[in-house]
Amino acid sequence: QEYMKMVPGGSEIIPKLQKLAEVANKRGDDAEKIMKDTYEEISKILSKKSEEVEKLAEKTKEEGKKEAKK
Repeated sequence: QEYMKMVPGGSEIIPKLQKLAEVANKRGDDAEKIMKDTYEEISKILSKKSEEVEKLAEKTKEEGKKEAKK
């Protein structure tokens, strides 16, 4: 519940991930591989987006410094 509130769209995403994990636990190796691949893909996307946000924050910070000097 806590994570659902923290992540935009979490109320839709988290239950799907839970269902994926549930099926993987019941259906064995093939389903577990799909689950692991999905988590890896999500992790890569989140890392990439985090980097983009950090760059944007730094750019905004630099622009703020330039404006303050004026």
